[in-house]
Formats: sequence, C-alpha cells, structure tokens
Amino acid sequence: MLLYSGKINITFSFGFQQFSARLLTTQKLMTAMPVAAARWNVCQNDIIPSYDGRRIWIDDTPASLRMEDGDTVDFQIEQKGGKPVIYLYSPSEVTATVKLSLVPAWSFSAIYPVVPIGSDASGEQKLEWKVTTKADGTLREHNVGVDVAYLFWEALCVLFACGHFPETNISLT
Repeated sequence: MLLYSGKINITFSFGFQQFSARLLTTQKLMTAMPVAAARWNVCQNDIIPSYDGRRIWIDDTPASLRMEDGDTVDFQIEQKGGKPVIYLYSPSEVTATVKLSLVPAWSFSAIYPVVPIGSDASGEQKLEWKVTTKADGTLREHNVGVDVAYLFWEALCVLFACGHFPETNISLT
C-alpha cells in the first residue's frame, strides 16, 4: 500500500546485514546515513544508498520515491577508481598533449593540475593537459601555466553498475 503521509517501515540493507526503521514519509532518507554507518561500522562518506536500482539523493523522501511500506534501501561501498599518476620524462624538452576520457558510468573526482573538464553527447567526460617536459623531470602545464612533477586523476562511480575500475582512454600526442 502506497503511503504519502504518516510513517512507513523501511529495511536498510548492506550486504547480509539489515535493520528496519520507521520513518515519516516526508523525512529525508539521508537522515538514516549516520545510523546505518554506525550500525555497520563504516564511514558514512564511503557508502551510497539506492532504491529500486537508483541512487538516493539528499532531498529524496519515501513519498518522493513512491516507496511502499516494507521496501528496502540498499547500501553499497562507493566505487573509486585508483589514484593514477601520469609521469612524463624526456632528457630533452618535448611538448605533448595528454588526453583522458572516462565512460559515462564514471566521473572525475580529482585532477591535478586542474584543467577544464568537458563532455560529449554520450556523457563521456574528457580533459586535456598540454605540457612541456623539462630535463629536471618536471612538466610545464600550459593550460594553467604551472610547473608540476606529474599529472593526477581520480574518478568515482556515478552508476551502480560499475563494479570495476573505470574504463579510460588515454592518448599522448
């Protein structure tokens, strides 16, 4: 039975661990995050809730998601792509362009040095560093005009179907 006012029983599930709570249908589901994290002994920043295969966002309530009494909110550990560092070295000065793109299931969470992130029609995120190598091992990044020792990127899964490290396309020209 669909309820739009009053209270609703919701089961919160993380792997094989579960607990139930009674919430107001207008109560934000994210208010359960601290309780769930404490119960499962995980950092609340490391778990992501979903309902019916879709991520639960900060303002979502049982009513806004049209939840029914007894429905389940599933939690999973947030998927993170490794912390790839890109080093370029040449004994003589070389100018190069490093292009990096992610499939739509992933999103850049950190890049260094910071350059603009673009996207194409399919939702694939892309970035480009234009660098010149120096004999001392540093790089001059021309988009922002800084000297760095390396290029860095990190990605987070934005869809629940990830389950693996991000598919990337890195090219060097």
